[in-house]
Amino acid sequence: MKSILLINPQNSDQIRSPGYFLLPLSLLYLSGASSLVASTHILDLNVSKKKFFQSDEASTFSYIDVVKKEITRLMPDFVGITCLFSEQFEMVLTIADTVKKTSPSSITILGGMHPTIFHKDILSNCPPIDAVVIGEGEKTLEKILTLDIDKWESIEGFAFKNSQKQILINKKTSFIDNLDALPPPAYGLFNFNDYKLDSSGWYNPKKLNIGTSAPILTSRSCPFKCSFCAMNLVMGTRFRARSAEEVFKEIEYLYWKHNVRYFNIMDDNFTLDKIRIKQICRSIIDAKLDLSFDMPNGIMTKTLDGDVIDALAEAGFAYCFLAIESGSDFIRNKVMNKNLSLETIFRVVKSFRRHPQIHLAAFFLMGMPEETRVSLNETYDLIEKLDLDSFKMSVATPFPGTRLFDQCLRDNLFLVSNDKISSLWRDTGWYQRILNVDPPYFLKPYKMEIRELEEYASKFEALRHHKHLIATQNGRQTLSVNQAIVDYRKRNPGAL
Repeated sequence: MKSILLINPQNSDQIRSPGYFLLPLSLLYLSGASSLVASTHILDLNVSKKKFFQSDEASTFSYIDVVKKEITRLMPDFVGITCLFSEQFEMVLTIADTVKKTSPSSITILGGMHPTIFHKDILSNCPPIDAVVIGEGEKTLEKILTLDIDKWESIEGFAFKNSQKQILINKKTSFIDNLDALPPPAYGLFNFNDYKLDSSGWYNPKKLNIGTSAPILTSRSCPFKCSFCAMNLVMGTRFRARSAEEVFKEIEYLYWKHNVRYFNIMDDNFTLDKIRIKQICRSIIDAKLDLSFDMPNGIMTKTLDGDVIDALAEAGFAYCFLAIESGSDFIRNKVMNKNLSLETIFRVVKSFRRHPQIHLAAFFLMGMPEETRVSLNETYDLIEKLDLDSFKMSVATPFPGTRLFDQCLRDNLFLVSNDKISSLWRDTGWYQRILNVDPPYFLKPYKMEIRELEEYASKFEALRHHKHLIATQNGRQTLSVNQAIVDYRKRNPGAL
């Protein structure tokens, strides 16, 4: 039987504090597929770093040394490295280089959102990387591990260098229909004690002993086409879901086997199928599982109604992020393509407020090309009127593959010259996340100056603080997982 080492790179400082991390979602589900056909091993560099600083070692932590030691010990046939965030890619490339120098015969395979989008550029420019899985990887990985390299040309959704070092690309043309048929995660390969977190600052209305929080994925893809999102490049545009029975089976297993009491549902559209959602919630309620959960990626607001919200609340929903994005009908619906009415927004917020134990937050996005002072005033007014406990205001970022990126390139909206942008993305854009300009502003709206955006950012921050005070008075102002991570970094800038 062949062997594979699955590596999760340590979180970069741009994403979150390295001391605050969850079980690696991608490796969880890949491990189930690989364990069927290969001897599978896991190396999570977040865990390695945590253990290093818990020891008596006085030297500097080196993930390169950790990788070299594990490769030397295992000498695996394959090494799979996940790369969700582009900020991780430089580290991922160094890991691959270390693998090749330590064990030249090991085949290095990348997966994740960044390699999926830039697979051709990566294989053309990065000698240590042998192959890239395009999109979801369970079935692809299983074929890689069971077929000889001279038969890899038959694997769909896969880019690789053949024995003659030629780059072959098999585009992703189909996605996994029956998610229930996929093997469950090989949870036995992970030590849940390694992922215990200080959850004392989390919003925890049930006062649960959280310990280890577990991420789960119950569905894939999003049928909606927001102008600033590139997720459909990875998972396609057709929504596919696991059955309510299979989802509950995983939740129940984690609850009893690993004592998990808090779940992070990582779907892009968990609430799209209302019947399925209510079935999942009813199973949790009938089984009397005392748990809480959140949805860190947010909820598509227009998919919610009173019955769904009531079911979520009774099942243990603790922290909600509604994806609202803008208070301007024009920006929200014509520019972003949200197809979300103000009437729906207010109706959903009112329904949530029947359940005071739920911390109600919302995502907003400012700085789209068509943004004006009028539209930002509309956003401010909406946030002020909505009965929210908190909100997160982000800045429009033109990711490659989105209509927003194409628009900025076409209309010369980037904060560096168009020639430089074209060169960056033609020559080295695949390497770094986005533009070499100072954050947080990457583009200039048609009718606004950056100083005006900065002015509104300050206004939104003051409003956020005001909401914080009100929520504190109502007993609902403690942290979600994502907020706890940010707070941890502020309190411990030099810590793990």
